[in-house]
Amino acid sequence: MVALLDCARLIQGKQEVQQEVVADSTTLSDREREVAELMLTGLTYRQIGERLFISAKTVEYHVARMRQRLGSENRGDLINQLRGLVPAR
Repeated sequence: MVALLDCARLIQGKQEVQQEVVADSTTLSDREREVAELMLTGLTYRQIGERLFISAKTVEYHVARMRQRLGSENRGDLINQLRGLVPAR
């Protein structure tokens, strides 16, 4: 759906709007960044949840939301994208 909207904007010549959408899709919330940092260290959803005082199901929700925002097809793609977005500790 997002790709179709981007195509429509290009056809109409609204390049600026497209760039704003791309910028918004690559931003993560503070909690998503925390989850991403811990994911990159190799922790499981349960371990991440214990560290952040949230349930593993909530961690799973945050991961799904990040995948959606970044357009990742699977967890491996998401991790590769997060390595570029989240500073290493």
